[in-house]
Amino acid sequence: MSGPSDEEVEKTLTRYWGRPARAASADLDVLWSAAAGHGWFDLGGSLETALRVVRGTGRFACPLPVLDAFVAADVLAARPDLTIAMAADAVRVVLAGPAPGPPLAEAGSTATHVLELPAAAGEAVLRPIEEATPAVGLAAPPWYRIVTGEPAETVPVSEETAARLTTLRRLGLAARALGAAERAHELALAHARTRRQFGKAVGGFGAVQQRLVDCHIELAGAAALVTEAGKRHGDACGPAAARLAVAQVLRVAPRVQSAAHRTLAAAGYFEEHDAPWLFRRLHADLAWLPALRPAGDDVADLPDPLLPPAAEAARAEFRRFLASVGPVPEAIEPRPDDPATVGALAAGGWLSMGWPVHAGGRDAGPDESVAVQYEILRRRLPVTAAVAVAATVGTAIARYGTPAQRDLMLPAIARGECQVAAAYSEPDAGSDLAALATTAERDGPDWLITGRKAWCSEAHRARYLWLAARTEPSGITLFLIPADLPGIAIRPYVALSSQVACDITLEAVRVPDSARVGPAGGGWEVLTDVLGGERAVLGAMAASAQAVLDDLVAALGPRASAENVRPTLTEFAARVQAARLLAVAANMPTGSSRRAGAARLTSAAKVAASEVIEDLSLAALGLLGPSAALPGPLESALRLAPGGIIAGGTNDVHRGLIARTLGLPPA
Repeated sequence: MSGPSDEEVEKTLTRYWGRPARAASADLDVLWSAAAGHGWFDLGGSLETALRVVRGTGRFACPLPVLDAFVAADVLAARPDLTIAMAADAVRVVLAGPAPGPPLAEAGSTATHVLELPAAAGEAVLRPIEEATPAVGLAAPPWYRIVTGEPAETVPVSEETAARLTTLRRLGLAARALGAAERAHELALAHARTRRQFGKAVGGFGAVQQRLVDCHIELAGAAALVTEAGKRHGDACGPAAARLAVAQVLRVAPRVQSAAHRTLAAAGYFEEHDAPWLFRRLHADLAWLPALRPAGDDVADLPDPLLPPAAEAARAEFRRFLASVGPVPEAIEPRPDDPATVGALAAGGWLSMGWPVHAGGRDAGPDESVAVQYEILRRRLPVTAAVAVAATVGTAIARYGTPAQRDLMLPAIARGECQVAAAYSEPDAGSDLAALATTAERDGPDWLITGRKAWCSEAHRARYLWLAARTEPSGITLFLIPADLPGIAIRPYVALSSQVACDITLEAVRVPDSARVGPAGGGWEVLTDVLGGERAVLGAMAASAQAVLDDLVAALGPRASAENVRPTLTEFAARVQAARLLAVAANMPTGSSRRAGAARLTSAAKVAASEVIEDLSLAALGLLGPSAALPGPLESALRLAPGGIIAGGTNDVHRGLIARTLGLPPA
């Protein structure tokens, strides 16, 4: 059963509930009947659909207990007469909340029955509601204190089932709070685009823009986690997925709501506006969560994200391949690739997997490539240079190179035997390639290249330079040139991470036209494909975050389960998993209409992953003290962290790119 679409949910809520500002006066009874008529209480056991509907109610600050009915249908599955009555709106069930005195419940005056669930092994009891008294407070409409009658049904509940039901309740509350936060954020975005102060839209102020973009990234991660939890309902990873989703919403939703009020300012503070009612809904829902905590929520291994079939097959095949290869060294510190490991991957065709078939590849999609590169980074396989060259330079030559270039370069790249350094960045053109100053001018059949390149990783070891140069006022051309040509001077220097980068000076370096890759002046098209390969690498950066989390948990040992440590690790686990899911979404096969969305997700995944690595590394110092500053993976991760924030375009640049896709004016 597919259930109602998001558009159908919004249409129904708009008609029978109205905007959030009507929350205190809207008629929940009428909406409940309409929702039953649209099948909202008969979703065929699909938690994914139920959570979509619940998020929709959150956007309207509406307490319709869709998830309560979902849980009740689960508990009362042996009583089809009751589940049919719930679907037909003859019986309306809400869940009782833990509180001193008479039980609290949402929609107590509209429901007919309350279902009391045990916190551990015991009995679930369905009782009729005989009296409901408003408990006026933050929630709007208010919660109700209810008086119940004799049991109408009693169901034995095991400890495992009690934990599962509690997890479902928590996930439903988190999903509704997420919906409220998403709507508040949309209102803030719309306000920032149109509200003018000091002669420009407030979304053009740097602080406002960064706040909105950060909220967008956080919400995207939380939404991905909630969606994944819905898809995983019923499988072994379902409880862990739900726990991570709830942890992320608990951290993100209040921050987003607060940020929305800062952006909306006075316009969103008064009750004529929707924001105060979304505020009430969000915080009222989250208030339940501390009292609804299932047992056994220690930090666990993160579940693998669900992937499209081709990517899932690639991940499984690569894991089998690694198992067949046997132990490989781990690259904790930056160092040259391990020839044996590179050779093994090359022999298995993994370096060239993304190339077209005619060029010796398997034409794997970006989702397949990122699945494999995730495994490479998580396991810290010493092959990163060979993988990067194949994904970028190899892809460009396979698609844009001449037959002679393909014959000369691709076999060596596919074997991992061709060391190439990217020479894009310049002292005044880092992330902004449009500002390139290095020029390539025609001189008969050749080109003369003059300029300076900066921060070129491992260029002192490279046999070739993959170089971008300006060939006309608005055009860029790509060249693959030997690194030892006359007129090239390479000066290495060591980064905080122990990685070596280089300045490269080019003085009228003469190169033949056969070194050009792609059309003259057409470098932007080539770079788009190259950066598509880098997108997979950036997306897989979340693997490094997971590796650092694993290192921290291992270093803590039994302390990882301590009451004062576990919440911190759970929060980090949720952030890492959110970055993983954003990377998966960014690399899904997409049509041209979704490319902007994929680029936005890539930027969001890169920002989320690189910043959680930095925060994890700093947390390690706080949790472990001096031992985290001694040689090892955590100390190395701390020094590498600033480089991750810079690499592939600084995070500030990626935030700017996201801002453009959100329709915000330039800062």
